[in-house]
Amino acid sequence: MVGGSSDDITRDTVEVLQHAGLMARSQSGSRPPITTCGFQFLLLDRQSQVWYFILQYLATVEARGMSLLECLTFVFQLSFLTLGKDYSSEGMTESQLLFMQHLRQFGMAYQRKRSSKRYYPTKLAIGLVSGVRSQARSPQKPGFVVLETNYRVMAYTDSQLQIAILALFCQLQYRFPNVVVGTITRESVHQALMNGITAEQVLLQD
Repeated sequence: MVGGSSDDITRDTVEVLQHAGLMARSQSGSRPPITTCGFQFLLLDRQSQVWYFILQYLATVEARGMSLLECLTFVFQLSFLTLGKDYSSEGMTESQLLFMQHLRQFGMAYQRKRSSKRYYPTKLAIGLVSGVRSQARSPQKPGFVVLETNYRVMAYTDSQLQIAILALFCQLQYRFPNVVVGTITRESVHQALMNGITAEQVLLQD
């Protein structure tokens, strides 16, 4: 969603984000603003983000007329499938078929077209359960941020997400291919604290 237009986000996705309190409800058709909880969400690791989002979605399925048990069962089945292998949707219940369409919107399942009878689990779905354990065992990735003694920050990345996270507590000044330069200022730290970001979370952004 970072770096994209509001047209890229489906209504179902926005509804889950608003239900979770990550985005506020907009007025007069304006783009929904991110909340304090939303800023906290951005600083979570990807696995935690996916789990939190799915749990918030599952809290809404019964209001959508879907079976919570069937959807939860499918989530666990999906997480143990093989990446790159296609599977048949024959035999799925109505709740699971609708759930599949929502998972397509969330990037957790792929179908060549909406009416396709075959689907592929994505990397996000595969790691939903097993990835929690493997991620805990994996060594920490080397940092991509260099902080100088004058509080200037150099981030070696071209990721829109990483740049957006840096902008939460850093005043960005220059942007080049694969590197972004900014400064941590009194104002940027104050704004981060106002958004509910703690000093510890800023320090953990390596």
